[in-house]
Amino acid sequence: MTWRFRESPDYVRAMYYPLTVRDFLDRAEHVYPDRLAVVDEPDQPAPSLGELTYRDLAANARAQAAKLDELGVPVGGRVAVISQNSARLLASFFGVSGWGRILVPINFRLSRSEIQYIVGHSGADVVYADPALKDTLDSLDAKHKFTLGEDDALYLRDVEPRAWADPDEGATATINYTSGTTARPKGVQLTHRNNWLNATVFGLHTTISDRDVYLHTLPMFHANGWGMPFGVTGVGGKHIVLRQVDGSEILRRIDKYGVTLMCAAPAVIAAALDAAQTWHGEIPGRDRVRIIAEVPKDSSFWAKSPAVQDSVLLALEHTGAQVVVSPEVPPSAVKRGWRLAGADDYGVFWLGAPPPERAPGRAAALNARGGRPRGDPATPASHHHPTA
Repeated sequence: MTWRFRESPDYVRAMYYPLTVRDFLDRAEHVYPDRLAVVDEPDQPAPSLGELTYRDLAANARAQAAKLDELGVPVGGRVAVISQNSARLLASFFGVSGWGRILVPINFRLSRSEIQYIVGHSGADVVYADPALKDTLDSLDAKHKFTLGEDDALYLRDVEPRAWADPDEGATATINYTSGTTARPKGVQLTHRNNWLNATVFGLHTTISDRDVYLHTLPMFHANGWGMPFGVTGVGGKHIVLRQVDGSEILRRIDKYGVTLMCAAPAVIAAALDAAQTWHGEIPGRDRVRIIAEVPKDSSFWAKSPAVQDSVLLALEHTGAQVVVSPEVPPSAVKRGWRLAGADDYGVFWLGAPPPERAPGRAAALNARGGRPRGDPATPASHHHPTA
């Protein structure tokens, strides 16, 4: 018997469910309402939010959406946040995009002129900035400007936000800007479907679960933290917010909170390795922490001698880290990588070559390019100014 797909509009509507980023928070609040969700950065210019449960995080997201309602920001309106990692920025991924608006997370390290350009180019009506960036905030041309930490301007409590009447997974959820190293920053529009699939596939590759404790060593503004703000939330994991990269502080928080997972650039790994040289006692996190590292093919790391590369990988193994690196590396390094991962049992898993006979079972496979399935029809689009 041959079955034919029912193409009636009513059937399609009944079977279709849009994938939006709010799904991750809704699940966490429903399944893990009283579980500790976030430990905010204690050392910051804004008042720390301390420890938040998933019930608290969801309440903050709703209160932010309600405040944006009060400000008259429509569905599709752009809301920029210029901030180091913080619980308030984490909530904004849901409080802004979860109700149909567009989050524009901005690199706080950019120059004032670059930030001014991004705010204008994105069409942001609302801008929130870390207190350390108040001078930059004052220079911006935006309808509404607020300092993070002045929570009456961020949250409207005890008011239910207006529902997103027609959720659309093809709608833009975030606009992420490049750092402008070769020209002016360029905006990339990521839809709800882009973010949803990226977070889910990346989470599958990195094997995140409700038992994970994630240390935010990767800036949340950077490609939306590689999707971890969504993915870790969706599985009910614990977020440990780190405002500034410091090797010793990374080790202290790994020790204090039982961290199991972090994403990092080579410089962050190097900072932790340097701090490990003077750490008293056993290095925290041995055989527990998974470090997801992007080491691109043009990284200076691959220009170093094989002996130097081996020493770095060996140092990582001594810390007990399990590291996953990009497949875009020289073929010779891939072959050496398999030798290291197989014969010498380093906690390093290299992609881009056939699996070795003795691959270490504790190494996780990762698409280090962001977990985006090739051929996904929901391709990120370049953002153009709304008046262009």
